[in-house]
Amino acid sequence: MFLFFSAFLFPFGILPASALLVASAALNAVFGPPTQSLCYLKYLFYLLSYIYGEKRGLVRQKRGLVRQKRGLVRQKRGLVRQKKRFSPSKKIHFKEYLKQISFQYVTRIKSNKSDSYSMSQSVSIRQHNAITTARYEYSELQLDLFFYLLSVLRKDKTDGVYEIVIKELSAMTGKEYKYGYLKKATEEMGSRMFEVSTPKSYEQLWMFQRVKYVIGEGRIEIRFSDDIKPYLFDLKDNFTSFELYAALRLGSKYAKRLYTLCSQWNDKGETPAYKISELKKMLSLLDDKGNEQYKQIGEFKRFVLDEAKKQINEHTDLQINYTLHKRGRSFQSVSFTIQRQPLAIVLPAKDTPTKVGTAPVGVSDAQYQNARLLLEQWNIRRTDVVNQIMNSADLVQEVNKFAYELQTGKVKVEKNVAGYLLTRLGLKEPKGKKVDA
Repeated sequence: MFLFFSAFLFPFGILPASALLVASAALNAVFGPPTQSLCYLKYLFYLLSYIYGEKRGLVRQKRGLVRQKRGLVRQKRGLVRQKKRFSPSKKIHFKEYLKQISFQYVTRIKSNKSDSYSMSQSVSIRQHNAITTARYEYSELQLDLFFYLLSVLRKDKTDGVYEIVIKELSAMTGKEYKYGYLKKATEEMGSRMFEVSTPKSYEQLWMFQRVKYVIGEGRIEIRFSDDIKPYLFDLKDNFTSFELYAALRLGSKYAKRLYTLCSQWNDKGETPAYKISELKKMLSLLDDKGNEQYKQIGEFKRFVLDEAKKQINEHTDLQINYTLHKRGRSFQSVSFTIQRQPLAIVLPAKDTPTKVGTAPVGVSDAQYQNARLLLEQWNIRRTDVVNQIMNSADLVQEVNKFAYELQTGKVKVEKNVAGYLLTRLGLKEPKGKKVDA
C-alpha cells in the first residue's frame, strides 16, 4: 500500500523520488522480490510520472503563448496609435506647410514687433572695444550665449532682465542645446572674469548677477552685474560692430574671438600688429604664470590662426589673412588684413549636393556651392545661364550678396525671385524695356 500511495503522490511533488526508492528497497528487503501486482504499480508510477512531465511542459508552453499574445496586443495598440497620428485627416501636405511657414515669415517681417532675433532680420550687434580686446576664456557655447545677449540689449532697459530663448538660438546656429550643458555653461560664465584694460585703469569684471532657468518653457532669464553694464550699454563711439548670424555660425571659439577683433578694424582694412604673447593672453592661451598652449609657432598657426582664417573666410562677411612678423630669429607679432565680402548663406547639410565644377578665382568653395544651391532653389536651371553665372567670380559673389540682402530684408521681392536676380545680373532685359530694332 505504501508503494501504491507513493506512486500517486510523487507526480504531484508531495513525495520526493529518493524517498520512493528507499521505500521500495525496504519493502523488497522485508517481503522479498516484488509480486506481479507490485510490478503493475511500478509501471503505473512510470506512466503517471510521464503524464505529469508532459503536463508541466504544456503549462510552460501555454505561459509562453500568453506572453506572445500580450506582445502582439501591445504591437497592435502601437500600430493603432500610429494610424491615428498619421491618418489622412490629420496630415498636412508639405506644400501647404511651406505656405503656412511663409505666411508667418512675411507677417513677422511686416509687423516687426518682436524684440527677439529673427533670422529674417538683419542683426548687427555692437560690442565695446574693451570687451573685444579683453582677456577672458569662453567656450564656443558660452560665446554663442554672450553674442545672443548682445543682440537683444536695449538702452532703455539697462536694469531689466533679459531672456535667452533656446529655440531661437538653436534656429540661428543649427545646433541643439541640452539643459545640462547650458546649466554648466552659465555657471562657468558667472565665475569667469573679464580682465579689461583701459589707459586709466585695469578692471576685473564678472558678467552675471543672476541666472534663472524657466523650467518647461525653454527660456533663461539673465540679470547682468552692475559693474559690467557700462561696457554693455555705454558704448558711445567706442564699439565693434559685427554680424550676429556670422558670429554664431563659426565653430571655433578662437574663430569667434578673431572675427570680432578683425571686425573692429574692417573699415581700416588692416589690424595693428599684435604681440603674439598678448594675443595668446587675450585668447586665454597664456596666463600670468607662464603656462602656455600651442607654444610652438607651428601649432599656433595650425590650430588657431589657420583654422580661424578658414572659418571666417567661408562663413562670415569678412575675408581675412594674417602676416607673422619676425624680430631676429623668432616671430614676435601678427597682423591681419581684412576685406569685406558677401555673406555666404549656409544651407542645411541635408540639402548640400555633391561638389560639381571648380570655383573661379576669387571665390571660396563655400560661396561657389551656395550659389549653385541658390540657383536650384530659385528654379534657375537653364544650362547656359547657370554656366555663365558659375564661371564668373563677380556673378557668383553677386548671387550670394543678393541672397544675403533677401534674407535680411534689405531687398524685398514678393514674386519671381529668379527674374529679379537675372535682371540684376544683367542676364535678362528689364520688364517693359523696349529693344531697338
